Amino acid sequence: MATKCAQNQFALRVSDALLRVRQLNDLWPPNAGIWTRIGKANRRAKLTLQQLGEAPMKLDADLLDLTAPEFIVMSKFGCGMPIKYEQFHATLKTIGLPLSPQKVREALHLLDFKHVEDNPILVKWSERLQEPELNGEETAKLKASVCDEHEASRSLFVGRAYAIDSKETSEVDDAVSLEVDDAGNEWIHVHSADLTRYIPEDSPAHALAAERVRTHYLPEVVVPMIPRFLGQVASLQENKACPALTCSVRLSGDGSVLDYRVHCTSVVDVKRATYHQVERFLEAQAVGWASTDSCRGIPEAEFQLPPWFEEEDAKVLRRLADLSILRLEHRRRNGAKAVETIKCKLAVSPDPGAFDSEIVISGSEKDCPAARWLIAELMLLAGWVAASYACEHAIAVPYRADRLMDSSGPPDVQPSLHLKASAPGPGQDIVASYEKLELTSKASYCLSPMPHSSVGFDKYLQVTSPIRRYNDMLAHYQLKRHLLTGKHKETSWVKAWAKNLNQRSDDDARMQRQSTRHWLLEHLRRASLEDPHVVYECVVLSTEDTRASPVDEGASHPLVSRLLFTDFGLVKAVWHSDP
Repeated sequence: MATKCAQNQFALRVSDALLRVRQLNDLWPPNAGIWTRIGKANRRAKLTLQQLGEAPMKLDADLLDLTAPEFIVMSKFGCGMPIKYEQFHATLKTIGLPLSPQKVREALHLLDFKHVEDNPILVKWSERLQEPELNGEETAKLKASVCDEHEASRSLFVGRAYAIDSKETSEVDDAVSLEVDDAGNEWIHVHSADLTRYIPEDSPAHALAAERVRTHYLPEVVVPMIPRFLGQVASLQENKACPALTCSVRLSGDGSVLDYRVHCTSVVDVKRATYHQVERFLEAQAVGWASTDSCRGIPEAEFQLPPWFEEEDAKVLRRLADLSILRLEHRRRNGAKAVETIKCKLAVSPDPGAFDSEIVISGSEKDCPAARWLIAELMLLAGWVAASYACEHAIAVPYRADRLMDSSGPPDVQPSLHLKASAPGPGQDIVASYEKLELTSKASYCLSPMPHSSVGFDKYLQVTSPIRRYNDMLAHYQLKRHLLTGKHKETSWVKAWAKNLNQRSDDDARMQRQSTRHWLLEHLRRASLEDPHVVYECVVLSTEDTRASPVDEGASHPLVSRLLFTDFGLVKAVWHSDP
């Protein structure tokens, strides 16, 4: 009852504020005279004049808090996200707004909460998007030479290590190698940048990383987990000796693990390559899952092999690709689910708030499937090796786990699947992948080894991205301490540092997902203005019978379908009457 009363008070305050703004706009219409002359060239000038014109109606923060949760929900609805709460619908009715995302969007714009191109999701998360900073003394201390207690025990790795990533990547976390020992055994090595060499356990930099949890990759900006200079210093770079934590593994003919070890190394021959470069090479070699279709529309210059590439490198990459396929087949035999989702790479430039901002969609993760799967499989393998080492020695670390839910339950337990399309077609594989995702629990961190069922592992520990993820960094502290002393910090120590890990990771992933969704919807809006008849390829993921979802202008449609835009990986709800 108290919550309902508070929401009614919120609705009345917003309704009053909208009335006052509209009265002001009647006196000075935004589209009149001076606004037209300024045009779209100078948005800042327009906003300045608007603020001057709205000066008489400035509201006390206590009266109208634009960061209130209700505004966040309104902004999500305005961006096209389905909000099914009946109380939210009642709130809109009290405000005097129809159940229309466009009308809510316009109302928020009037209240200066959200301008047409702004991303409302960032209002809620603005504090987390500040650049990480340390005081001058701490920065100077970290920039000075670091006395590494593991230096004497580091083995020198002289083999070539391949750091394969996107060309935009500046902080390189990982690299892979293949070595044949004196006995003729093949060893796969996965090297992870040793960030903890530069950040002592008791330092403010460690506390900063623990608070921030991960690097934020948003369409507008990339905000690192740690100060940028630390990421650059720890990154695996060419032409220098790079400290690393290395997971080494020897496979049998069926892809199972015969032997493994974890050790501290100094990698002296790192070579950078992009996914596109490796993809073109594997495609030319007709390796496993390489596909000529994956490279369409990409400039030819993107595929030119780096100048250091020689025949020996070709042999190594071919063999690593074969071994990664072997591992994939082994995981599938152990219950891993083949899930292929669509994700696009999206950037907003040069200024997200400017009228001339450009939304750049540079491709999706279905580009370069062979190169991406090669690296993904080896990173998963390193995670299993690290988890096995931690489990064998009872080391407290933040394991990663999930579980697969039973798909044979009653229909009301699986509402998004019971009306799914059953007709065969080219989109059925995609539909099947998204159904598998819905039957997989959200992955989380735990201090005891548990199955990571979706990838077919009995235990799993992320260690290959310490510059970008705090849980990897925390695992490095524990593994390195055990390698050096045979001991490790107690579970209580890890628990104290990881206490907010699940919540912050979920929040940050949600922020990234919702921000990407906002700009994809904005891209569709702009495209429809340029060409009202533009057509997109979509796949129907599911259809539900529901009357609780928001509909435009109060229309009543009993069915809602989730459409997947195959070019972008965007899932959008569409309400309709006919099946």
